Amino acid sequence: MDETNKRHTLILRLLDDDGRPVRVAAPNGDPIALEIPADFEVGRPAGVLAGSPIDMPVVINIGPMPLAHGRRFVWRLFIDGRSDPDWGVSFATRAPSTVSKSPGHGGSPTPQA
Repeated sequence: MDETNKRHTLILRLLDDDGRPVRVAAPNGDPIALEIPADFEVGRPAGVLAGSPIDMPVVINIGPMPLAHGRRFVWRLFIDGRSDPDWGVSFATRAPSTVSKSPGHGGSPTPQA
């Protein structure tokens, strides 16, 4: 059987610091796991040996998300239901800035007389 072009399922899922899926409100208001699914197919170019790794670039735009402050999260990649410790990237959220909005600290300048 020729497997040069094989269809796969990719899921990019956001997990919290306990490894649980982060849940957000669906359009109907029910909580659902925050994940981005996609199907893809990668073909082996002529001359590339079977079993060789083949890169596939992926671009995803994600807008602002109301995540809890002071927590760690990880975007974890799953391909055909499998994942690997190297298939994730973690990040932490910060508390909102407590810097005063006075002149010199991002506030409006003081009018000059």
